[in-house]
Amino acid sequence: MKILFWIVSLGLVAFEMAAGIGKQLGGKMALDWMNKLGIAKPFMSAFGGLEVGAAGVILFSLFSKGGFNDKLVPWACLVLFVLKVVELILQYKASEPFAAMVGPIVVLVLVAAFYFIRQSI
Repeated sequence: MKILFWIVSLGLVAFEMAAGIGKQLGGKMALDWMNKLGIAKPFMSAFGGLEVGAAGVILFSLFSKGGFNDKLVPWACLVLFVLKVVELILQYKASEPFAAMVGPIVVLVLVAAFYFIRQSI
């Protein structure tokens, strides 16, 4: 179970760090999505910053057990869950193809798996 926990955790952190940094730096896909939805650059950067911050809390929790950090992890999971639901709603409103929605769906599954596996360890 520990191996599965580490695979899910590192996959979630890597996926969210890449997505968040891309949104902050204004990667091509982020700019296309921003223009299609009419979202301002500061909003997209803040969105990416929240993703990176939540992923950072999860990453830090993997190496630092106990204390205040353990209380932050459920909140980080909630933030990622809400961000991905908002992202899915925005993509649906922009009539994005289903292939574009796979990323947020995968993150939702990884967040749920991380949270429940973490509770059982």
